[in-house]
Amino acid sequence: MWPDGAKVASSPPAVYWAAEISRRLSSALAGRSKSAVARDAAIARSTLYDVLGGETWPDLATIVALEEVLDVTLWPGWAPGATGPAS
Repeated sequence: MWPDGAKVASSPPAVYWAAEISRRLSSALAGRSKSAVARDAAIARSTLYDVLGGETWPDLATIVALEEVLDVTLWPGWAPGATGPAS
């Protein structure tokens, strides 16, 4: 199940990045109203739920808006092509 479900070896790196963004977003939303966050970020509430549920990948504008509202970094700071943090 997204974002923690199994990935296959042929999965593009973007899959790992999108899953990490979803995990970070979920953590940042703890105890907060998803409706209020979506409103404050000027995104559709359905977009927020779709990103959390792996139904869609967020675009750059959505990530930036959510980072601003939540005051967190959602974008992984990984090296290009990485599928997780460097060990």
